[in-house]
Amino acid sequence: MEAMIANTSTKTMRLSLQERNCQKTFRSCLLTTIRFYASFFSRMVIKAAPSWEIRQASNGEAALFLADMEDANYDLIFVDMYMASVEAQMLGTETVEALRAKGVMCRICGLSANDKEKEFMEAGADSFTFKPLPCETRALTRELCRILYQDTP
Repeated sequence: MEAMIANTSTKTMRLSLQERNCQKTFRSCLLTTIRFYASFFSRMVIKAAPSWEIRQASNGEAALFLADMEDANYDLIFVDMYMASVEAQMLGTETVEALRAKGVMCRICGLSANDKEKEFMEAGADSFTFKPLPCETRALTRELCRILYQDTP
């Protein structure tokens, strides 16, 4: 099943049912200490999926705190592998393990500019993607759909 929508250049593109599902309201959390990337990431995702709600945490400990909050019903959590800080911080994989140990069942996607897919999957992540995410809206929508709907190996 497909839907027709017009993009800003008045060309028409077809969205698959899966891509339309990505337009639904989702609650996601981005875990990274790089403030510029967090802002850039949030703007890109909102452009591709305007109904998404995004919260940000600057380190693994903050993510664990957010996971304990009453309204922490996330559909997807993005976790950066390396969170640069002057203080010792949890690695992204350690954060994934801790989230799973707390009983967090939502999808978790590991993020890194390096190939850390194996490490994230072994830690309990559902998917992995390279940074930076695609800037073009259609490519980003496809990537978000892949992250949300791919089966865990």
